[in-house]
Amino acid sequence: MRQKHLSFLTLLLLSFGQSKAQQFLANISVANSYTSSDAGFQGEVNGKLIFSAIDTIHGREYWVTDGTPAGTHFLKDVNPGRADVSHYLVYARPFGWEPITGFTFNNFYYFRSGRGYFDQALWKTDGTEEGTTKIRDIGTDTTWINFGYRRPHKKAGPILLNGKPIFGVSDKLKNATLWTTDGTPEGTKMIVDLTVFTSYTGAAAPYYFIVYKNALYFFVRSSDTKMKLMRSNGTQSGTFVVKEMDYFSQPFLLPYKNELFFTATDSIHGTELWKTNGLSSGTVMVKDIWPGTQSGGPVEMNVVNDRLLFFARDPIHDKELWISDGTEEGTKLLKDTYPGKQRTIPQMPGIDMTAFEDRAFFPANDSIHGQEWWVTDGTEQGTHMLKDIGPGTMNGMSLGESYIVKVKDKFYLTARENPYAGGIINIYVTDCSEAGTRKAFTSTAGIRYGARFYSFGDKLFFQGADNYRADPAFLVDSTKLEFVNTVNLQLELFPNPTSSIALAKITNFTPSLAKLSIYDVAGRKVSEQTVDLYCDCRIKNVPIGHLPRGVYFVAVSSRNQRITKKLLVQ
Repeated sequence: MRQKHLSFLTLLLLSFGQSKAQQFLANISVANSYTSSDAGFQGEVNGKLIFSAIDTIHGREYWVTDGTPAGTHFLKDVNPGRADVSHYLVYARPFGWEPITGFTFNNFYYFRSGRGYFDQALWKTDGTEEGTTKIRDIGTDTTWINFGYRRPHKKAGPILLNGKPIFGVSDKLKNATLWTTDGTPEGTKMIVDLTVFTSYTGAAAPYYFIVYKNALYFFVRSSDTKMKLMRSNGTQSGTFVVKEMDYFSQPFLLPYKNELFFTATDSIHGTELWKTNGLSSGTVMVKDIWPGTQSGGPVEMNVVNDRLLFFARDPIHDKELWISDGTEEGTKLLKDTYPGKQRTIPQMPGIDMTAFEDRAFFPANDSIHGQEWWVTDGTEQGTHMLKDIGPGTMNGMSLGESYIVKVKDKFYLTARENPYAGGIINIYVTDCSEAGTRKAFTSTAGIRYGARFYSFGDKLFFQGADNYRADPAFLVDSTKLEFVNTVNLQLELFPNPTSSIALAKITNFTPSLAKLSIYDVAGRKVSEQTVDLYCDCRIKNVPIGHLPRGVYFVAVSSRNQRITKKLLVQ
């Protein structure tokens, strides 16, 4: 018989020198063990975090928390009963781009609601039930309200043009329009009819907005195979086509060196890197990375340390990290992580790179290690694997459940040491060096799937699912987050020094399959084996027969504990 389980939010504060303390924020009941509250972080307003969740009474609706049990509660039943507040409400992905589900503007969080694909309306909330109100119905035939796209680690801000939010709308007749709002019914209105620029009978809604140099740039589909780059000042007469080109599904616009860069396709060059200065004559291909009709397929463009980074392929290399200064000659391969025609970056468009001002993080496989976190500062020498978290060829990170955020001057990321065995997902903190990448927190609830982050002031919301119930979430105070305690685990090596045999006596451990590793003085791993700590046998052989004379370090890692001792081989 299937049992009923609870999905919940938990406040977890870790203090230096103190034990872990947990406090429930809210119990959100779900129907059975295969259903969850599926909490999804959405945005912030007036010092409160807004998230969406499903319970036994409502569909997916908005909840709110200030980080305390008393301040965590259901916000409002926008669509009464079991209906969701919006068909398009989603939670964050770890990489790539995602639709903005709402935005904060002038002390209100704006969001959309609808009945399935129709009856879209614009709402706003100040974080209270009485302050959650409908601004106006957009139309009974409206199928899509588009607030734009964002990077997952970026907060959802509005697309502002002339000081007011801009959003796109389409209806079941495929009419595409631009709207604006000032938060009032009369100030929420259509400002540009885009149907005069496209006769496309599919979904023609404007998408991938960006405001650059006081103008709004975006794309619209003009046919099954064509798209148009548009520019607008927010008026009908001030909206025009910059250039029409072959359709590409991810033509994100990125400002760099006084131009906008994007990916586009034509029949001569395939899919390559392009740029525009806002004029048709200034919209040109930067470089034919894979010459001819084959596609270099650049994706995941980011600017790091005034360098344009992206992934692409050429006739010699598969998907690798490239760099550009905006010129043809300055567009080149940055680092061949997996030499030859081997794919270092996973074949999953749109979920590859997370970039900050001075660093970018991405998943890669170099043939020696599995899929691990890598980091780059935009230089070849500054591009390297962060840490071999999944030992050997095992993956330390898995797409869809590996997140990274920055809080103040620290980066926090999720990874697991043994994904194949359903290992627990841990939080690591890093300064972008291998030595400075350390486990900061192991979830006591056994988070094994779907870990997600949301930074909230100086705190992190950490969310995931265990084997029985989905999506418990933790609020982790990063100002008090301390490294995993390694004091209890004890290791004794004898004889030491030694010339022929060495034994390891391991005590005060948690029963598990542990790793016994040997490192040389340069930090290179020279040996590793799995040791069984489920049994009572605590004396383990340390394989040193193949080692030359010298100083070595023996490390034992058991779940959330690790200890290292020096060994002298004579």
